[in-house]
Amino acid sequence: MMAFLTKHFKLPDFIDAYSALIIVGFIVEKDSSLINISIIKSGGAAMDKEIERIVSSMPKWIPGKHNGKTVRVRMNIPLRIELSE
Repeated sequence: MMAFLTKHFKLPDFIDAYSALIIVGFIVEKDSSLINISIIKSGGAAMDKEIERIVSSMPKWIPGKHNGKTVRVRMNIPLRIELSE
């Protein structure tokens, strides 16, 4: 997951240096797709938009299992972003 995020991350043009902890939440559906992508802890409008873009373009995940049945799973992922000039 981190390799995908790092590879596809595009820094907005007007940002030179940046440091923040952004928390993104989503649901992994039974069919492995990601839905309800939302920013729980913001890093600013431009950065939030970029994180939502990357997460929505991620490949399908392996769905959760409970007692042998495939289930939906709510995920909250903290992303620490440290960019210097």
